[in-house]
Amino acid sequence: MAWDAAKLLRRIANSGPAVSDETLLRALRCSGFSEAAVRRVVVDQEATPALLVDCLQALGATDTPTAASTDAITLLLGRDFPSLSRRAKAEILANTRTKDLALGQRKGRLPLSVAETARAYQHEARLDRALLRFYQHSGPVQDRDALAVGFLRRLPGWTGEVHLELREGNLQGPRLQGTNARGRAGKTVVRDDRGYQPYDEHGQPLAGHTTLYQAILNALPDSERIALGLQIHDPLPLRDALFEQAAGNRTYAAKQLGMAPVRTLYRRPTRLAPGGRVGYPLSGRGRGWLNDDELFDTLYPSRHSGDREWLRQRLRQEAGDSPGAFTRLLEQLREAYQRLNTTLDGWVNDTEGLAVDTLEQRTAARTEAARRIRQAWRREGVEADQLDLVLEAQDLGALPTLPTRLEHVRWLTVVDSPHGEAINLDGFLQAFPGVRNLDLANNRLRLLPGALAQMTELETLDLQCNIVALQEARNIDLLTRLPRLQRLNLSGGLESLPVAALQRLGQLQHLYALRADLNRLALQAEHFEALQGWPALTELSLGSCEITLTAESRAALGRLNQLHSLRLGDNPLQLTPDVTGWQHLHTLDLDRVGITQWPEGLPGLMNQRPLVLRSLDLSGNRLVDAPELHDTAFAEAIRNGDEGTYYDFDDNPFSEQAQRSLFGAGLTAIPDMEALEGEAWVIELPPALESHREANAEDAEWAPVYRLTERMAQTPEYLANPVRTRERIVHVLRTLTREDVGDAGWGLAELREQVLIEINDAAEACVDQASLLFQRVETQVSVWRSVAAAHPGATDEAVAVSVATGLARQGRLDERIGALYNARRARRQALSDAQNDSERQAAPALVAEDDLSDAHLSDPQTPPDEIEIALVARIALRERLGLPEQPGQIAFGYLAQLSEATLQRLALAVETEADAAFLARWASEQRFWRAWVRRLRPEPFETLARDWEAASEYYTELSEPTTAPGAYRGPAVPLAFITALERETHTVPGLAWRVEGTLQRIDLVSGRYRGEDELYALAGRLLLSTRQQARDQLYRQLTQALFQAG
Repeated sequence: MAWDAAKLLRRIANSGPAVSDETLLRALRCSGFSEAAVRRVVVDQEATPALLVDCLQALGATDTPTAASTDAITLLLGRDFPSLSRRAKAEILANTRTKDLALGQRKGRLPLSVAETARAYQHEARLDRALLRFYQHSGPVQDRDALAVGFLRRLPGWTGEVHLELREGNLQGPRLQGTNARGRAGKTVVRDDRGYQPYDEHGQPLAGHTTLYQAILNALPDSERIALGLQIHDPLPLRDALFEQAAGNRTYAAKQLGMAPVRTLYRRPTRLAPGGRVGYPLSGRGRGWLNDDELFDTLYPSRHSGDREWLRQRLRQEAGDSPGAFTRLLEQLREAYQRLNTTLDGWVNDTEGLAVDTLEQRTAARTEAARRIRQAWRREGVEADQLDLVLEAQDLGALPTLPTRLEHVRWLTVVDSPHGEAINLDGFLQAFPGVRNLDLANNRLRLLPGALAQMTELETLDLQCNIVALQEARNIDLLTRLPRLQRLNLSGGLESLPVAALQRLGQLQHLYALRADLNRLALQAEHFEALQGWPALTELSLGSCEITLTAESRAALGRLNQLHSLRLGDNPLQLTPDVTGWQHLHTLDLDRVGITQWPEGLPGLMNQRPLVLRSLDLSGNRLVDAPELHDTAFAEAIRNGDEGTYYDFDDNPFSEQAQRSLFGAGLTAIPDMEALEGEAWVIELPPALESHREANAEDAEWAPVYRLTERMAQTPEYLANPVRTRERIVHVLRTLTREDVGDAGWGLAELREQVLIEINDAAEACVDQASLLFQRVETQVSVWRSVAAAHPGATDEAVAVSVATGLARQGRLDERIGALYNARRARRQALSDAQNDSERQAAPALVAEDDLSDAHLSDPQTPPDEIEIALVARIALRERLGLPEQPGQIAFGYLAQLSEATLQRLALAVETEADAAFLARWASEQRFWRAWVRRLRPEPFETLARDWEAASEYYTELSEPTTAPGAYRGPAVPLAFITALERETHTVPGLAWRVEGTLQRIDLVSGRYRGEDELYALAGRLLLSTRQQARDQLYRQLTQALFQAG
């Protein structure tokens, strides 16, 4: 079918000519469905997805009615999810299993599956409504506004040099959304009952009330609008650009709305039960005879231009070159498809023996399965020989016996039937002799279907979660008749695993992978000996099988040295496997097997060159010691970040020496934290905070905060003093979770934003990094509390100076530590690469304060670690330098290698550099300090505001015509503004801002001067810049005074 998307939408919406194509396509964009989904609705005779119809209706493109339902389960769904449309509720329930519907009616509450599906619908519907509001003239704007502001920074050309935020009611109202930029300019759009009003970074209005898009344009500086390619008086391109960004990235849009990710376990259905079908008959009646191409297009409708040409050419080749051969083949295919259609229609509508309460569910399930089978016959969705067919059989009952073969299906999945052999699996599978990958998981099969015998091309067979009896000769006979079988999955599906069965499976010359996880198997030496007889076996997975090794079975396992992959995780092995000589081993999984020693032969495999071993899991065991691995090929690959190389040594009770050795090798392991095993959250919180954590722990804004505080439970300072560490955590969380108490110049919303940026910018490294990161967050919180509580007075001024001094010195110390660390790394690398004394002598020097010897610097057990160096220096020099509170304990302090002399030299350098002049200059540029100064010394800022209010009044009068120019009669205008005007416009003929020292009344709208529009815009920019310069100068003056007094 070659119809375009608009024509397809017009067909399914039954829209008249008054509805434009643009409206139809916009509704499709809002719904999140693709053009392919719409084409599938028409081609496969599906019902239109409810959420798509809702979008069409919202934009006036359809008036399809939906009848109200008053049955109990619909009322339950409406009670728990009132925002869902009638249409969406009907679609959800039409695709719900009958037993779930009955369960909901019986218990008076929605089953989990229905609730999760409804939640997914609700998630999508909220996004749809937010996107629709971009083009609707009425309705709630909260979500639309959040997307518009949130996607500004995603627009092509956005420079990131401006920070714009949306607030409710007034400039001090709740912060609704922001661009999260770190630029210097901060603009605000305020939303109230009259519309949207833009303000500059000083709280001055930039225009009157208008639309959101116009307000944003007014708020953005010229440079940003130019970069975005937008005109200040044309808001519609901005609206369209923001809409396209939001519609094209629904995941990010959901994040902007604070919506939790939808669970992937339940997927929203896209069809209703049969009825009201649309589509096209295959017969072509009413048109006369079809030519070859038309008949092909009818049998194999195209979803995209040209996507069926490969099939057309293949069928022509299959038909041969004789006259009329292609036509005859197509006629045969049409007859075959009609027979298939008749069989499937009869199967879908077969109600024999069905109870009334299961009829609707069975019909819906079979309708979906029939659609997939038809698509498979038409070879849709793939090219060449990769066609797959997936059927979930839990509600299908007996499968149909198909009248035609689908030899082109290569991947076939039939899973989740509770009826075992009673589902006519044998009859159904006979239609698929060309299958290469067959998944029959979770069908309660004890006897395998006889149709397997004809699947001579089968390469992969998945029988997991059945009850296959391998002691039955019939089952083994069928398996051994699969000459190309390569992969066999028997996980969670065996009654037993007889040695004789393993011996017979060894007849399969290509069977290289066996998975039998999650079975209760008593494997002895004889089982491993039987596996030695498999000629191609390279992958063996026996996880969670309750396997215990004896000396004999350990030895027999050790002889499987041809293996590339061995997975034995979650078995009580007792004895450690021996992998000596396993030169082909790529993957070894021995997690949680209870071993106390490293596998014999493993260090040798880790040092094999070229390296073969790429995945190693020894986590969750009882390993105390560790071999020296620093110089092994495996450790080098990990340190180099080689793609595909993985290890996990976590949750072992390693000794300190073993931890040090592994850390030095780049194989860091998180120690066994048994105290954390039974609970995901170990830090007890007060009830209010615990309620907040439970409600918000997965929220995008709060998840990083709670993950960080959870990591604190693994730090040495928590283990050494849990009560004190808990108090610090509670103190931080109470501040961050309190309701907004007004903007103290640096509001609570901004604090949360800065904390989130701090956490997200930091990588999750060792536990000491968690301590350092928490200390930074704690410092930000403490500073905010001090600012919010500050009042004029000597005491608070002294506190402010002390805190700023500590933060400034900490920053200088961190910079010196960074230089020290970089110098150590550079010299260590140069010494390592040096081939002779001359090259060693040429190695770059350490910083002047550092006295570390080359012997210690080159020690492989103690590589330079910037985090540990910074922590040790901060803790040691906290009292001398007056630094903020630091972690009390650290885990890997020995890696710092800082002598007392080095520490004192660092302290002296910081004290010398961070003198009073530096401190005052540094503080005056900090945002937190400026908020603090405004709290401590409010009067100068009030005076400044009054002075510059006069400048704003003078600027406003520049746009008002006057017939009597002369001396300006308004309040005194700051001299800095007038001086700047004179400096920048001195070349304009006839323009004199002052005459004999008296400021003149000027208007720039009467045509007296050349380029009056440009002059007015220039005056506005000069007003902003000179006012900011005055404000900066005031901050510097007050800061110097405070530091001199302190």
